Amino acid sequence: YKTGNVGFVFGHNWDSGQVLLAYGGSYRSELKGDSRDYYKADQRDRGGGNFATFNCFPAAVRVGGATGTIYQGTYTTGSGQAGNTPAFCDTTRVADMLPQEVRNSVLAKIEQDVTENLKLSADLVFSERVNKSRISRGTLTNATVFGPGAANASQINPFFQGPAGATSEIASLNFDSLLGPGAMSKAGQKTSFVTIGADYKLPAEWQATFGATFGGDNSYQNQTGQVCAPCALLAMNGTVNAGGSLTANANPPVNGTVTTVTRALTVDNALDIWNGVGTNRTSAAVRQQLLDSINFSESKQTIKTARLKLDGPLFTLPAGQVKAAVGAEAIAYDMRQVTTRTGNAGGASVSTAATNLFYNRTVYAYFGEVLVPVIGPDMNIPLVQRLDVSLAGRYDHYDDFGGTTNPKYAFTWQPLDGLRLRGSWGTSFTAPALTSRGGFNGLTGESNFTTSGQFNLPSSFPGANAFCGTTTGCTLGGASQFQGIQINGGDDKLKAQTGESHSFGFDYDPAWLGGLHVSVTYWNTDINGAITAPNSSAAVISPGLYSRLTLNPTPAQIAAATAGLPQSGALPANISFIYSFRQGNAFDLRATGLDYDVRYRFATDNLGDFRLGFSASQKLSFDQQFSGGVIFDRLNTAGVNTTFSSLEWTGRL
Repeated sequence: YKTGNVGFVFGHNWDSGQVLLAYGGSYRSELKGDSRDYYKADQRDRGGGNFATFNCFPAAVRVGGATGTIYQGTYTTGSGQAGNTPAFCDTTRVADMLPQEVRNSVLAKIEQDVTENLKLSADLVFSERVNKSRISRGTLTNATVFGPGAANASQINPFFQGPAGATSEIASLNFDSLLGPGAMSKAGQKTSFVTIGADYKLPAEWQATFGATFGGDNSYQNQTGQVCAPCALLAMNGTVNAGGSLTANANPPVNGTVTTVTRALTVDNALDIWNGVGTNRTSAAVRQQLLDSINFSESKQTIKTARLKLDGPLFTLPAGQVKAAVGAEAIAYDMRQVTTRTGNAGGASVSTAATNLFYNRTVYAYFGEVLVPVIGPDMNIPLVQRLDVSLAGRYDHYDDFGGTTNPKYAFTWQPLDGLRLRGSWGTSFTAPALTSRGGFNGLTGESNFTTSGQFNLPSSFPGANAFCGTTTGCTLGGASQFQGIQINGGDDKLKAQTGESHSFGFDYDPAWLGGLHVSVTYWNTDINGAITAPNSSAAVISPGLYSRLTLNPTPAQIAAATAGLPQSGALPANISFIYSFRQGNAFDLRATGLDYDVRYRFATDNLGDFRLGFSASQKLSFDQQFSGGVIFDRLNTAGVNTTFSSLEWTGRL
């Protein structure tokens, strides 16, 4: 493992300005997965868990359904059978732990006083990053293969192996051994922007500040050498779906047209998943067809902003000057997302799925603030040496979303020397991101529908017992008997996240101990309609999210849920449920806490000056609520939606 860095900084100043130029470059080699003995899926020998899978080669095959015992001599004892646990296949070390990375960055900055009142400035930033890493060839899980005696003779795999009387098996496999190394991921990003600014001193102690930014970002990822899943299924069971259905759609119906793909299997076009590399009978042509895949994505973004602010004194009251600031801001964003991947009807040369999306947004904002000194020291009012009040507001208008007004009020009260009390209240607003709301029907680069993962359905879910046929719920997705689909992506019906917060606190700088500063702040924050894609395990226990899971969907419901969305991967033959993992205004958050800050500065005669400090944040409560459901405590847990930290104490000394 190797790394290297190089950089330089150049600067020059003169009476009326200065210039700065900096460059930084770095190289890091890849860190291969097989170069570290601890990098493996099974960590039980270290006291951890086993994260291995049943995706093996030769394949781990089950007789008697997706939950049956494994029949494959390579992985079993003399009985020829193995239980479902523990899993024993590991492709972890095939991939790189860290990718190779090359970075280059440039910064240029210049400032110039044009006149006594006017200063101009400009910044230029450019950065580039390229990553390369080895990745796995890919896997298939729970794919059906047919043997002698199967209903459709053309689907019988000529290489089939299994116990006597078995007419089908469920196979899980990876392709790294059969195809050897060669799958790669290359990703990169280029970012550049220019910022210009101007500061101008106006009469009457006012000042105008102007700034503008123009920038862009281009990122991409290209994965090559991975297995074409539809090609593998076609060579395993004669169809492009995991269940081996002869009537399942290979793609979503277009204008009522259903696409099915089948192949009559022979020794020349079938895939041998039962024999190891040395004895495997898969033809060279089939191995080449397995690599007929493409997976490329690119995102280009630009931003243009302009901002003008004026600030200065308005007039004088007995307590001091009333000061004001007003301004306006305009921001224009645009983004293009392009994805190209192997389609579901065969290899990339005959079936590709491409998405080309464009989003844009323009935002105008107006803001203002007034600072009013209500009481000053010269007014000699007991316990009120100074009282200042701040009134502020901001209006934002989104051309694709609408407008909002948010105020903020604050005060500072100094009753005694060295003691200041303060408080504030305000509201906030966050519009959905472009890639959350998407375009027509919420379509984004992440939009698709695919086979659902595994999760537990509790008996408390409406209709669960009738669906499961038990009184204790059941398991959905994965290797269970109930297979379904998951809908991913954005939602054009998203509303804004809104927030309300207030705080109170004090600052103490005692005259009797110079250099000491003590600050304590109590805060309360409410966030409503936070945007996220709630996972299925949370949705099935939260009444406000029950509507995300549909049991026993009708063909019309399936068609409506998948309309306009690309299909990602093979689908189950029988769809018994639909789970919507699309983004939504999924939860509310209620949090309170205390922030502490204690600092002390002192000088010594011989050892220099010292600064000691301690700052900490204590969360008093951290409550989450899913869409009107029950409120539950998330303090000191995995966090809100397993994302936002909920540690009770954080600090720095």
